[in-house]
Amino acid sequence: MRITHGARGSSFILVLALLTLLVFLAAVLSYTSRLEALTSGNYAKIAQARESTATGLPAAMKLARGGTSVTTILQPWHQALAATTQKAPARSANARTTRNMYGDNATTSGLGRDVATMLGTGLEAAIAVDDLCSKVNVNAIQSERAFEKFLSAALSGASGSMASGAQTRAQGLFEYRGGRNGAVDTGNPMLDGTKTSNEPKWKTEPDLRKAPPEGVKRFETVQELRQSRRTSPQLFTDKEMSVLGRYVTVFSQSPEVLNKPDGSSLPKLPMEGITAHSVYLALRQAFPEKDPRLLMQFAANVMDYYNPDGPPTVITDPRHPQPWNALFGVKPTPLITEIYPRAMGVGENSTQGQFVEIYNPWGQPMSLVNWRLAIAATNGATGGVTLNAVLPPGGYLIVTNNYDKPDQKDPAETGSFLSIFGARQDGGQKKVVTDAGFRLPEENSFVALIDNNGGLIDVFSYTDVVGHNTKKSYQRDDPRVRSFEVGEATPFEKPGSGIYHGTAEAEMAMRKAFQSDSQETSSPVDMLRISTAYAGLRANGERMKLEPHGWQMPEYLKSVEPKATNFDVSLVDVFTTVKPPKAEGDETSGAATLRTKLANLKVGQKIIEDYEKRNSETVTTGTTYYAYGRLNVNTCAKVAYFSLDGLVDGTDFITASVVDGLENFRQKSEGQKTVPFLNTSDFLLKVFPDKLSDSQFAAAAKLLDQVTVSSSSFNITAENRADSQPGGGNGVRPSLVRMNWMVALDRQPLSLIGFSTDH
Repeated sequence: MRITHGARGSSFILVLALLTLLVFLAAVLSYTSRLEALTSGNYAKIAQARESTATGLPAAMKLARGGTSVTTILQPWHQALAATTQKAPARSANARTTRNMYGDNATTSGLGRDVATMLGTGLEAAIAVDDLCSKVNVNAIQSERAFEKFLSAALSGASGSMASGAQTRAQGLFEYRGGRNGAVDTGNPMLDGTKTSNEPKWKTEPDLRKAPPEGVKRFETVQELRQSRRTSPQLFTDKEMSVLGRYVTVFSQSPEVLNKPDGSSLPKLPMEGITAHSVYLALRQAFPEKDPRLLMQFAANVMDYYNPDGPPTVITDPRHPQPWNALFGVKPTPLITEIYPRAMGVGENSTQGQFVEIYNPWGQPMSLVNWRLAIAATNGATGGVTLNAVLPPGGYLIVTNNYDKPDQKDPAETGSFLSIFGARQDGGQKKVVTDAGFRLPEENSFVALIDNNGGLIDVFSYTDVVGHNTKKSYQRDDPRVRSFEVGEATPFEKPGSGIYHGTAEAEMAMRKAFQSDSQETSSPVDMLRISTAYAGLRANGERMKLEPHGWQMPEYLKSVEPKATNFDVSLVDVFTTVKPPKAEGDETSGAATLRTKLANLKVGQKIIEDYEKRNSETVTTGTTYYAYGRLNVNTCAKVAYFSLDGLVDGTDFITASVVDGLENFRQKSEGQKTVPFLNTSDFLLKVFPDKLSDSQFAAAAKLLDQVTVSSSSFNITAENRADSQPGGGNGVRPSLVRMNWMVALDRQPLSLIGFSTDH
């Protein structure tokens, strides 16, 4: 067959097309191979970048853990950025400094070099560590008014009129959160328990690891504070967030610890469920230099302050276990104030006219119906006298064996109480109980006051220092001090000037504490209203001498050399209002169900006993508890101070001048490389530099629940350094990865609250 020119042309075109296709396929395959190689390279670079960035977390944790008991910007965690980069990548997110992972230029110098040495050579990321307690926690703050004041301060320096909308934004945030729960008492319950604020109490659960209360919204990230037209138009604009984002957080946690000057720390004691023993142990750990009897007496006083009914708490001094050396808590009860054991006279009738005086120092009548005055016993069973009387406020009761019937053979001014002293009863403020069988040993004995339920109310011991045929007696003025002085007898009257007295101010403060419902405040600041009067003991030859410290109260202001015989404001640092988590054996926790199941399975009583023993050992004074949402006054921005609610009875104690003073003091301390506030009591002293008035006392109690000097929550930001990748420092652009971790350090090794990553 003959092939024409047209056929030859078609074949050529077909061959040419096939060749073109083959060339195209080769080109595509070549490009694809190059693309795959490039993608693989990029993936490897990103993987390397992520791996390098991730080294920032363990490195940052080394630094953060060193700043948990007391947290300040003088510590290594705050120098992490300067130590890990020669130039900071961007701008500030730390409210206390302009240097941060997002900040301006920072060079490695000074402490930064020391931190770099601490971190070692394996770190391939630049890191920034931020104290979350330095920020205002939008999930925990309770005062809408204080939050509005904070917003005004935070936004006042911004362009435009953002600060003018602070009230609207504050209202919007609280309404968004929800959980309005009635009114909160911001008055002084020690004086007027009816004073309240119109500001509501808000339900919340600031621990993001736990579910919020029903009907309560919560912010899981700071980004959720931005406005949304559909869900939250009342929240913050992007412009507002560009300023506010530096000062707020959604999570913050702090350990409740007392920091000591030597750098050690002790867990605070929760006030809920305290016992006299736990208070004593906590005080002994916190103040080992104090007189042990002061600590025991105060532990008893604390228990009775919060439980004013029934007999007083009695603590036995293990070094001096005699009943007359016991330490009694203070309760509003009648007390023994005078003993006259050696009556004027001669012969067998010389005991006629002996007396014991009982006094009611409180502001309400006291019933002694069916009470007993026991002699040389503490159970009312020996040589006692039954009492049936009601003492008015400031009233006296004399118990004697002969009030006004001396024998004809008795010399003048002897033989009866009235003959010796001429002091008459009046049936009102001055009452007498006469019992012919009443006999006091003339020396070295004691008497005890027993209530109608057999409770031990008071013990008064005496010695042998009162001579014969004298009107001298054993007396005491302060009902909280089981000690005596010797002086001229003063039946129906307060002791004379020879008997120890305290200041009228201290006496008034003690009386006021029991004339109100102050026991319901349950604040560590309450401790400053509890008497620290006590009777110390010291050797005096072969016998112990009582050293009374009468009518005293905590001194509030700190002295250069703290007294071993009293406390100051640092007492508030021992206690916390944070409630301990329910113990495993709590009836509401399911432990009771477990015990029931064990019993039903008949596995033996020993298993149940072992279980309960383990449970009882879990609650110790050495457990650290955590607070949420408290502001770290060492690390917060100046404007964050305005978020503190110091309003009491119409007076706001967190004013602009107070904030200026706090900031000036803090800057001065940091300039001198000293810790501004070692404990929260140091903060109170700066806010209230003098003795506390009643309103200031209430404000201090409010503020103490809002502030901390410690943090166990940090935000850690890490970004891989350019030199962490091959060629990264040779003009080749590296893959950049930034990671952000929000961590809590109440668990080992940590608890991750939030995480994000950007490529």
